Amino acid sequence: MYLAGAHVVGTHAFGPITDAAGLNVTVISTGDYVSFSIVARSDLVPGVWDLADAIPGALDELTAAAKRLPSGASRRARRSRIAWPRRIESVS
Repeated sequence: MYLAGAHVVGTHAFGPITDAAGLNVTVISTGDYVSFSIVARSDLVPGVWDLADAIPGALDELTAAAKRLPSGASRRARRSRIAWPRRIESVS
């Protein structure tokens, strides 16, 4: 990936800091890398470190599940679930 002619070697996720938000999780991927940012108010989210500590295991589970898919299956499944243009029904 390039930005203004320069090769992007990495990105860093960072979510907004606001008084109104108790928890913000931001995830950005670039190439083969995924960056996570967890911003939390410790008085509202006391277990934020538990959430952060669970990310590597969750990524291992996701990677293992993806490896069990037949080649190209995720791309075909994604295409079959997306119908464009989408019609949005209004609820009154």
